Amino acid sequence: MIDLRVNEDQLQRTAQRARERDLFIPTLAEMRDPTRIDPKI
Repeated sequence: MIDLRVNEDQLQRTAQRARERDLFIPTLAEMRDPTRIDPKI
């Protein structure tokens, strides 16, 4: 069985690192329909 629990501490650290590096992480909706992503990115 796959463990789908979210480790909140790790999620926060990952999000902070992405912000520090100016990384863009698309939402599920944007992954389904890439036209929703701002072309400036």
